[in-house]
Amino acid sequence: MEVRDEKNLPEIEIEGTTFLFDIDRCSLIEKYNPYNEIYFEYMHNDGTNYSFEYSAVSKNFHFVRSASTIDEVVQEIFGDVDSKGPNIKDPAIPVKIPRIGVLDPDGMCRKYRCTLRDIALKTDFEIMVNQDVFNRRMNGEPVTIDLVGHIYEIDVKENTLRPKDGTGEEIRLDIFHYDLYYEDMEVYHLFYNISECKAVNPLYDGSIDRTEDRVILEVPNLESIDPIGSRLAYGRDPRSGLMGYDLSMNHVARIVPWKFYDIKIPLKQKQKNIAAKTEKRERRKGRKI
Repeated sequence: MEVRDEKNLPEIEIEGTTFLFDIDRCSLIEKYNPYNEIYFEYMHNDGTNYSFEYSAVSKNFHFVRSASTIDEVVQEIFGDVDSKGPNIKDPAIPVKIPRIGVLDPDGMCRKYRCTLRDIALKTDFEIMVNQDVFNRRMNGEPVTIDLVGHIYEIDVKENTLRPKDGTGEEIRLDIFHYDLYYEDMEVYHLFYNISECKAVNPLYDGSIDRTEDRVILEVPNLESIDPIGSRLAYGRDPRSGLMGYDLSMNHVARIVPWKFYDIKIPLKQKQKNIAAKTEKRERRKGRKI
């Protein structure tokens, strides 16, 4: 994907501050402070414009606090501890900006492979959000995830994976949250027993070194792979904030290498795995002939 230089990014001024619009990040970036970003996913989209409440102090959403308002926050929480402290005026300023198709039509065409005619006839939502996935999900079709060939349906509200064919147990991710959820990556690591179609916590049952008939799988936070379901489950607008997601109805769990946990594979199992892979490769060759 071609990434444009900052000099070529469209500019927009908000309350005297210049921001650059970056369609690849779907955000407004303060021109002279690139660490300050305003993300579109938190704005209200009425189809024609985006709107939000702006703070001239933090130069971001009004709910985002800057260092200059820390004393005010302390006073809000603990009361007027020190009346001599600063009294910074930070009113919420209603801001409305054009839709992305108007703000950066060239960037829209490049990223979403649409035409200027598409931009004229369709909303940002219709262009930027996978409409097939959105409509299927809105019609009740569940999002699924493949755990080494076993398909599970996602239940965001219960934070649970349910076997589509009824084989195996439900996987309630909450019970793995304390030990096997990685906040920085926003993923669960599931120690999955393949033949049993079952996830276990090896820290509880002492099976951390077991590798035969087992694989470690990376399962993302369910809200990130079923954002529409999340919004429906909690009564929010199912259209809101979807532009930053690569929507899909079907996902595949990534296999985590054993070395992540410094687990050694026994030599006999290594030989068995090599033999199985060789046999599989030979069968494929035979089918081609």
